[in-house]
Amino acid sequence: FPVLPDFILDFNLNIVELDISKNRIDEINENAFQSNLNLRILRLSVNNLHSLNNDLFKNLINLTELHLNQNKLKKLKDKLFINQNNLHLLDLSFNYLEEINNLTFKGLENLQILKIENNYLKRLHKNSFIHLRKLKHLDSFDYQNIKYIEPESFLGLENLSNLDFNFNLLTQIYNNTFYGLIKLRHLYLRNNQ
Repeated sequence: FPVLPDFILDFNLNIVELDISKNRIDEINENAFQSNLNLRILRLSVNNLHSLNNDLFKNLINLTELHLNQNKLKKLKDKLFINQNNLHLLDLSFNYLEEINNLTFKGLENLQILKIENNYLKRLHKNSFIHLRKLKHLDSFDYQNIKYIEPESFLGLENLSNLDFNFNLLTQIYNNTFYGLIKLRHLYLRNNQ
């Protein structure tokens, strides 16, 4: 079904896990999950999603895992995750994301795992991760198109211990590029320019 309609799950408000992966969904109406306050795990993987409505997840305040991997997402709207204080895992891998900024992850203060590998990011902006203070695992920036990392792009990631930038287009690293990564133990920069 190419469009997920409004109020699709009104028949059962007690659902805690929903997997609608591999359904060729192109679009999800903004009220599709409005009544599902108990939802904890949402899997929207391997669909054809190009964009997400800003209010799509606003009522999913108990969500702990959100899987958006293997879609066709190019951009995430600022503050898309504004009410997601309980989210611990966000999987954005294998999409077409070209940019993240300092508002992309606003509302994800308790996120611990971010999967973002295999996208089309070209650069990282200052303070891109400022709202992810509890992030422990960033998996990873491998196989992107990253040419430039602005200084202080990783501010806020005090708990991060591993960082992978393999198979990118980096040609230069600046003095303050990794500023703020006080627990960083492993840095991988293989196969860059």
